Amino acid sequence: MSLVRTIAPVVEPVSVQEVQRQARAGDSPEERSSLLGYIASARSYAENYTGRSLITQTWQMTADSAFPEVIYLRRPPVQSIASIVYVDGAGVEQTLAASAYQADFSIEPAVVQSSHGQSWPATRMQLCAVKVTYAAGYGDTALSVPPDIRQAISLLVTSFFDERGATSADWDGFHRLLEPYRVLEVV
Repeated sequence: MSLVRTIAPVVEPVSVQEVQRQARAGDSPEERSSLLGYIASARSYAENYTGRSLITQTWQMTADSAFPEVIYLRRPPVQSIASIVYVDGAGVEQTLAASAYQADFSIEPAVVQSSHGQSWPATRMQLCAVKVTYAAGYGDTALSVPPDIRQAISLLVTSFFDERGATSADWDGFHRLLEPYRVLEVV
């Protein structure tokens, strides 16, 4: 199964003002621009390191040829499923009714399977025969993200700002703060 982010988050988990205070940065356009870039980089690194979505974003998971017995929705926490679309035997895209499947968002990664007494529909043997589109993230605002994760991002941004391109960022502190949030991959 492949996974692609189709809609990126519209805000960052920490603001420029927060990291300006921590980094003791000025308010020049150049420094603000640098901080914005560092924040986006640190958020992206935190998401990849933990395997999570921090701010609400949309993902599309695709499967080739057929529905797997259980679909694992990576990049938790999953908020909702927008659609499950499949290509039927005639090559026509169909949207699966929500009553045809059940999902458990309380576990990570979230799981989706066919509803009791039902089975997944037959699909055409082709690439991307099944597409699951879903929203994931802690919420729409920075304050939705757990404080430890926000602190880790601020710590890394401050290191990036202080070192200005050097490679001695505070990776140890960053990783210690994020370690409890890492999601184990399901094989």
